[in-house]
Amino acid sequence: MIKKKSALLLLILSFLSCLNRVQQVIDKEALTSDLISSFHNAVIKDSNFNRKYKDLINYKKLFKDPWSYNSPRLVMVGFEIDKKKMFQNMRRSIYLSAYKGSPCKVSIPIDISTGCDSFFSFSFAGLSIESGENAGDLIIKIVDGDRSFFLYSTKNSDEAFPGNRWIDICIDLPEEYFTTPYIEISFKANSSNPQHIFIANPRIFIRKKEQTSFTNVIFICVDALRADVVDSILKKYNITPKIDSLAKDGMAFTNHFIVSNWTRPSTISMFTSSYASDTGVNLYYPPVSDEEKEFFYRKSGIKPITSILREKGYITRSIGNNSFMLDYNGIGIDLNFDNLSEYETQWEDTIDITNEVIEWLKNNSRRKFFLFINYNAPHSAYIPPEQYLNPLKRRYKYMHPWFRSYLGEVAFTDHYIGLVVKELKRLNLYNNTIIIVTSDHGEIFSREHEYSPFTDARALYSHGQTQLDEELRTPLIIKPDIKSNLRNKKTDVLVRSIDIAPTILDLLDIPQPVKYKGKTLLSVIRGKERKDRILYSEGRMMYSVRAHGYKYAERFYGFGLRPSHWGGDEVIEYRELFDLKKDPNELENIVDKKKQVTMKMQDLLHKMRFEQTQNILTSKGVKVGGIIKVYNGFFYDVRTNGKGSELEKISRKEYYFNLLPGNSIIYQTIPKEAKTALYTDKKIKLFSGRYLLPVISSSINGPYLIDPSNKIFHYKPCDNIISFINKGLLYWNIPQKSGIREIKKTRFLSRDINRLLQKWGYIQGKEKKLN
Repeated sequence: MIKKKSALLLLILSFLSCLNRVQQVIDKEALTSDLISSFHNAVIKDSNFNRKYKDLINYKKLFKDPWSYNSPRLVMVGFEIDKKKMFQNMRRSIYLSAYKGSPCKVSIPIDISTGCDSFFSFSFAGLSIESGENAGDLIIKIVDGDRSFFLYSTKNSDEAFPGNRWIDICIDLPEEYFTTPYIEISFKANSSNPQHIFIANPRIFIRKKEQTSFTNVIFICVDALRADVVDSILKKYNITPKIDSLAKDGMAFTNHFIVSNWTRPSTISMFTSSYASDTGVNLYYPPVSDEEKEFFYRKSGIKPITSILREKGYITRSIGNNSFMLDYNGIGIDLNFDNLSEYETQWEDTIDITNEVIEWLKNNSRRKFFLFINYNAPHSAYIPPEQYLNPLKRRYKYMHPWFRSYLGEVAFTDHYIGLVVKELKRLNLYNNTIIIVTSDHGEIFSREHEYSPFTDARALYSHGQTQLDEELRTPLIIKPDIKSNLRNKKTDVLVRSIDIAPTILDLLDIPQPVKYKGKTLLSVIRGKERKDRILYSEGRMMYSVRAHGYKYAERFYGFGLRPSHWGGDEVIEYRELFDLKKDPNELENIVDKKKQVTMKMQDLLHKMRFEQTQNILTSKGVKVGGIIKVYNGFFYDVRTNGKGSELEKISRKEYYFNLLPGNSIIYQTIPKEAKTALYTDKKIKLFSGRYLLPVISSSINGPYLIDPSNKIFHYKPCDNIISFINKGLLYWNIPQKSGIREIKKTRFLSRDINRLLQKWGYIQGKEKKLN
C-alpha cells in the first residue's frame, strides 16, 4: 500500500512538473522594430513647422530627446497625472503638429516578418487640443508599395482625443507578405491654432512561443539606505527580512561604497560606471547648465546601461522618486528611459511606486525589460507609518527618536520591496530576473560628525557634506537569474558603485564599453579576486581615497559651491586621514601624526583623481626662469620632467620656475581652459602648437598670454618642426573632452524646485542665497 501511495505521489509530482514546463512555453513578445530608433530613415511631409514648434516650446515638461537621432521631432514629454501625489509621467515620443490647411505626415521603415503574429504598440497624448472636430484626426497605417493597411484612426476609436494625458494602444498587424513596409502616421486638424500630439514609444513586437524566459533586470535604489541597517550586510536591527531573502538567493557585498556622496552624481555613476567628474555634470550645486548637458549627451562618450540594453531589445522603465533624472526641471539629467514615472511625496510615494510597479509588471511580463525603482522613504524627513514605527518604539525605548524613525522607514520600504518580489514570483519572473538592491548614499547620524569641515554646513541627519563611511557605505545585494548558480554568497572585499553596471552586463553576457571605469564583481564573488579595490570618491568641495586600511580626504575647490569654487590666491585648506582598522568610526584625524602615510595617500589620491587637459612648456637651447600665473581658476597639477629644474609654489594661482635646456613644465588647471600668463627673466621667444607659431608678448619679457581654447596652441609639433627652433620656449596642450570646465551661463531654478531641494536638505544656509 505504501509503495502504491509513493508511486502515485511520484506520478502527481511528475505531472505537476510537466505542467509547469508547459506553462513556461508561453507567448513572449520580442521587439523587432523601434520607430524612434529608426527615425533617421523617416520621410516627413510638413509645412510651417517653425510656427508650430514655436508654439510648442513654451511647454515646460518637454525637452529634445538627447539619446536619439538629432531631430526636434524626437522629444521626451510628460504630463502631470495626479497633482496631489505630485505624480507625472514622461515618455520618449515622436512629435507631430497640425492646424487647418497644414497637416503633418511621418513615414518610418519597419521590420515585419512574413506570416508572424505581430502587433504595433504605442501611446499618444495631445497638447493644446481643442474639442470636437477641431481636435483633428490621427491616422496610422502600414504602406508597402501600392498597398496600404489601415491600423488606427481617432475618429474610429471609442477613446476621446486625449488632452494632457496618455492613452495606450495595441493593434494586431496583418499577416501579409511585405517587401518594403513602413508605418505612416498622419495628423490633420481643423483648428486655426496649432494642435500638438505625441506618439510615445511606437514599437512592433512579435509573439513567440519560448521554452525559457528572457533575463530581465530590476534595479532597486533605496535613497539614503545605510549599509548597517540591512541584516544581510550587518546583522543588527532585524528590520529587512525581504531584502535579506534576496541576499540568500544571490550575493551580498558587505563592503560596498559609492563614488559620490549625493543623489545626482551617485545615480549617474551607477548607471554609467563613471566618476562624476568624467560626466561633465557638476558636483558642486544642483542646477545643470545647457553646456553640461551638451557635453554629457554628445561629447563625453559615456553610455548609460539603459542605452546598451535598449540596443539589445530591452524596454527601459523608471518608476520612483528622483527628480535628478528629469532633464527639463533644471537639476536633472536624462538617463535614457523609454518611460519614466516620478513621484515626490514624503513617504506615501512608497505605496504609489509599488502599486505602479506591480501593475506595470503584469502588463509587461512577456517582454524583455530593465526596470529601475527608486524609493525615497529612508531619506529625511523620517516619518514612517505608525505600524512600522511602534514595534521599534517598544524594542528601542532609549534610541534617538529620529534614528528610530529612520529605521521605521527602512522597515516600511523593505515590506514594499517584498510585495514587488511576491509579484515577480506570482508572474513566474523571479527566477529569470536579476535584482539589484542598493542605495545612492547613506546618512549621518553620529553626533561627533555634526558639522562638515569641507562645506561648513550641518552634516547631522543629512548627507552630501562629508567623505565619512556613514555617507559612503551602502548595501549592495545582487540576486542573479537562476542559471548563474550564485546563491547565498557573501564577500567582505571592498567594491564600488561603478562596478554595478559592469556586473549586470557580465551576467547578461554583454561586453562592457571601454569607457566604463568599473569592473564586474563576479570575479570577487567567485573568490578569484580577494584584494580590496581602491575607492576613489567625490563630493561637493571634497574628494577622497580609501586603500590599505586608511582613508585620506582633501578639501577641493574644483567641486565647490558658486561663486567660491575657483577660490582666490588663498583658500582654507583642510585634509583628514583616518586609520580605519584602529578607528572604524572615523573619530580621530591623524593627518599630522602620520605624515608619511599622509604623503603616500595624497599621492594615491592624485593618481586616482580625474585628468585635466595637459599643458606643456619646454625650454629649447636656453636656460630660462620666470613666473607662470593662471587667471580665473587655479593650478590643479604642476610638475617638471627633468633634473636640475626648479618649480616653487607662490600661491595656488602662481608658480616660479627655472628650466634647464630640454626640460619641461607639465601643468593642468581648473577650469581646464583657464588662461595663463607667462613672465620670463630674459627676452625670449615663445612658439606654440603643432606648427610652433610665434606668440606675441605684451612687452619685452612678457607676459605672454596663453588661451588653451585657441586652436593654434593645440597638439605637439613633430620632431622635424622642433628641430628648426634653436632657442626659445615651446608651448602646446593636448585637448581632451572630459574635465572640469567653466560654466558661462548660470541656470536659475524655479521656486518649486528650490522648495523641493530645501525639503531634501540639498539647499541649506549659505547655499539658499546662491540660488
